[in-house]
Amino acid sequence: MAKSISELRGELATKERLLQKLEAKRGKLAVQLSKTDKQITALLGKTSRAIISAGAKRIRKGRKAAVSLGDILERALKGKGSIRVKDVANMALEAGYKTKSKHFDNIVSQTLKADKRFRRVRRGIYKLAK
Repeated sequence: MAKSISELRGELATKERLLQKLEAKRGKLAVQLSKTDKQITALLGKTSRAIISAGAKRIRKGRKAAVSLGDILERALKGKGSIRVKDVANMALEAGYKTKSKHFDNIVSQTLKADKRFRRVRRGIYKLAK
């Protein structure tokens, strides 16, 4: 039997609420993973991840980052070819960039579009302009 429009809307609303909860949970887990990566890096010494993250930490809530997001993205893309926005955003988070944004990849995308150090290859894919 076919479902009514109101039943379908109810199911959609339920799934949207679940999606919001899962995205929030993913954000918290990403922070935990970032902290664990920093501990591993501290134990291993300077690795490529540690080099990327040098100076990428925010001092405290409300203060500006010691290094701009554009600089972090440039370090992450250096030596790499074309990369998707979501992958670059994950690299920035792994490098220690702090954000409370639920949609950090959108912020990364805007930064890549606005900064002349980066060039769009095709939709959602960028590389260093050289």
